[in-house]
Amino acid sequence: MATYAKWAWRAGSEEQAWRLNWCTPRLTREQARAAMNLSGLLSAFGSATDPSAHECADAQGITLQHASIALPQRMHDRRHS
Repeated sequence: MATYAKWAWRAGSEEQAWRLNWCTPRLTREQARAAMNLSGLLSAFGSATDPSAHECADAQGITLQHASIALPQRMHDRRHS
């Protein structure tokens, strides 16, 4: 089981102002919340079959496969930059 450090911050006052440390586009508050939930689910064993993980990925407009690759890759890149 992998554990990823993750956080979100408000990057401005407009609607799509939320940013996540592992996700590059700006997100709405709901999308950011779904992304944080998704990263938590991806840290858990067996998350690929969890319907909640698919719902969270759908809320961001990405596939679960994309998220499961992007999160660890972004964390790796940040550690080695």
